[in-house]
Amino acid sequence: MFPQASDPLLTVVASDGGLVPGPLSATATLSVSVVGADAAAPVFASGYYEATLPEDAETGRCFLRVEASASECGAASEVRYDMKEAGADRFRVDEESGQVCLVRDLDREEQDTYGFTIVASGKGDLET
Repeated sequence: MFPQASDPLLTVVASDGGLVPGPLSATATLSVSVVGADAAAPVFASGYYEATLPEDAETGRCFLRVEASASECGAASEVRYDMKEAGADRFRVDEESGQVCLVRDLDREEQDTYGFTIVASGKGDLET
């Protein structure tokens, strides 16, 4: 087995195979960076989440937990959550735990259904 290096070097030698005045060659050393070779976007445990809250639910109440996992190992398997679209003004998602919480009072007369998208991203910046 070959030793592993964080920044492996590759030496390239080019030769013309010439006879007169002799073979000419040049050598170059390249630094190789491998980034996310087998990275995959995190995958949610469910494709759809739904929750019901009473209109008088207290601000700060967490009522749902979304969960996604990354296939990498170690620190690369860490998943962060972010909320997109409408509803983000009334709800927030904890970027580490995936807990969805109420941040503003609900008013059924104003709006009776909320929909929003939560994005999961891994350390390699791939998103689901």
